[in-house]
Amino acid sequence: AGFIAICGRMRAALGVLGLASAAARLQVVVDTDIGQDMDDTWALAFMLARSDIFDIRMVLTSTRNTTGKAQIVAKMLELAGRSDVPIGIGPPSFVGTDLFWVGPTYPWAQNYSLSQYPGKVLDDGLAAVAQLVRDTPDVTIVELSPLTSMAALLQRFPDLDLGRVSVFAMAGSIAIGYNNQTGPAQEYNIARDSKSAQVVFNGAPRFGSLEMAPLDTCGVVQLSGSSYGAVRTAAADGAVLPKMIMDQYRTWCQTPQGPTALADSTCIQHSPSLQKYDPATASTTLFDVQAAVAAAAAAGAFSRSKLFELENLHVEVDDQGFTRAGNQGLAVTAETRWAPGGLDRLEQLVSASLVPQLREHLI
Repeated sequence: AGFIAICGRMRAALGVLGLASAAARLQVVVDTDIGQDMDDTWALAFMLARSDIFDIRMVLTSTRNTTGKAQIVAKMLELAGRSDVPIGIGPPSFVGTDLFWVGPTYPWAQNYSLSQYPGKVLDDGLAAVAQLVRDTPDVTIVELSPLTSMAALLQRFPDLDLGRVSVFAMAGSIAIGYNNQTGPAQEYNIARDSKSAQVVFNGAPRFGSLEMAPLDTCGVVQLSGSSYGAVRTAAADGAVLPKMIMDQYRTWCQTPQGPTALADSTCIQHSPSLQKYDPATASTTLFDVQAAVAAAAAAGAFSRSKLFELENLHVEVDDQGFTRAGNQGLAVTAETRWAPGGLDRLEQLVSASLVPQLREHLI
């Protein structure tokens, strides 16, 4: 009865979006720094759930201990029955005390050996991406990470034709920062490796297009209430992707949040304007999920205008890691404001995509 009631509410909200048709699927490379925060896990699970939209050609792991991050990806893919997806290991980036740091979700996969992954694990992930682009020029990159690997790709392969590659990136902050505060912030994916971000934003344009999901909108994406309850109930019932998310979330909450941090069984609250992060009641902020939804919407899987208000901007990255909109920098499309009701629609869409019982009613 609970599922039927939730489904009825979601059908009303999602009906105006339109769901994926039989159009050609997006050929996707997912670039992720999974392990540090929970939003990468939700984003990858969403794309795995929507195989009617996303043909995931590779998952590339980026920043810090990229081999450890590949363990998380490999375990997720095998559990999801998707060991057909190759995993590319990106260049590690060790900074200060981060030497072998993967992230607080790593204990979930630390005993999973990459040698047991039934699919391909590609030690030179950048070369694999470059070859994929040569073979499939119209590839879409869903960028969930600092731009370390993308800058390395541009620098290592200066003659690679990326003119038909579309990038959808969780990146930057235009007019709104963390905690929904007025004014731009040093957004993590940019400021964490501002030099690499400058290669992408301040240099000669190489990618065919780049669309940003900045903090202005993605900083308030959080599942709670019936949308979150449906995922949590599905996890308890053994649904693979929801269970995977919840198991990682509980691990994330009980693991130190950094190399020098202490374990804290109370989840860290990053955004006071949102509900407390608690596996029993609400998700963390799902920054990265918006980039995946945006890629699908741009391809016509969902009604874009019912989700976002878009701006065409020129954006450059300064030395402090701010994204500055003005007359200089890369020409981008930015999801700077929500369409009326767009935030609720996105959250319900993500929930409905992950929960098998809801998918059966909606599609």
